[in-house]
Amino acid sequence: MQIKVLDELTGESREMTLDFDVEELKVVDYSEKAIVVTGNTKLFKSEIKKLGGRYNPRLKCGQGWVFSVKKRQEVEDLVKWINILQKQLSQASEDLTLDVK
Repeated sequence: MQIKVLDELTGESREMTLDFDVEELKVVDYSEKAIVVTGNTKLFKSEIKKLGGRYNPRLKCGQGWVFSVKKRQEVEDLVKWINILQKQLSQASEDLTLDVK
């Protein structure tokens, strides 16, 4: 996606490309005590970390974020929100203007 970023301090704008992969995130049962979020999580890693996820690139199911099953509902809610957001971003106009403060 091509976006224009406007720096309010300098008044300058620049174009940049976001490599946006719309691969949906998935919640996978990993073990009796753990679930894993898989998919392209780069843009959302800070939100995933806030829920207590720990990234592991060497899981049986591939790389992903590991959570306790006790957090299942919170994790599923976040994944649902992220998937909706990804779909909306992928459909957004290529001339999106962002104000940078």
